[in-house]
Order: sequence, then C-alpha cells, then structure tokens
Amino acid sequence: MKRIRYLNFIAALLLFLYFSTSIFGQEKELKFNYEEKRDPFIPLVDESGNLRKNFKKPHFEELPTKVSLMGISKIKGVYYAIIDGELLKEGDMAGELKIEKIESNKVILCLGDKRFELILETEKK
Repeated sequence: MKRIRYLNFIAALLLFLYFSTSIFGQEKELKFNYEEKRDPFIPLVDESGNLRKNFKKPHFEELPTKVSLMGISKIKGVYYAIIDGELLKEGDMAGELKIEKIESNKVILCLGDKRFELILETEKK
C-alpha cells in the first residue's frame, strides 16, 4: 500500500513538473545571427603567425560553366576523371576547360591563366 502511494506521489510530482514548465515557464526561441559570428574553419592566426582581424570567408572564383565531377578512377597508373559523363585524362578538354591535373580526390581545371579546383565529394557512413 505504501508502495502504491509512493508511486502515485512520484507520478503526480512528475506531471506537475512537466506541466508547470510547459505552461508557466514559456520557453523563448533563441535566434542567432550567424553572419556576425566568426567562421570556425578560419584559423585565429594567419600564415605569417599574426593574429587575424578579419574572419570573413575568402571569396573564390566560380567556374564560368557548370561542370559536374562524377568520379575519379585510376587505370594502369593513370588517373581519369568522369566529368559530365565523359571519361577524361590530363590534357583533355571538358568543354572550354582544360584538365591540368587529376589527383585521387580532386581535379584542377584551367581556363586561360585561371585555375579552378573540383573536389570529389564522397559519402561518409
């Protein structure tokens, strides 16, 4: 009998705590302005060892045309890239872009004197 009273008391207490926090303690929605925050992937110290003052993300040039790196394969010691469904090697052209270098996870493309890097996105399990 005492055990039942004890369990009823615990249940009533838990219900009271649940409803009192949800009714009386109205939770406020927290909103952060992330544009004012520092990018966590930019180091606090620059290449020369000085403390950084500007933490904005660096601006990278975008490719002039839309290309899709679908995969990279190594056949008989030579890397090949599958770009927009075509199997290409170093020196080949992907539209107006020349393939300068193919590595295991990225391809470096050239358009005139500008270089662009395509990184192969892999799934992580």
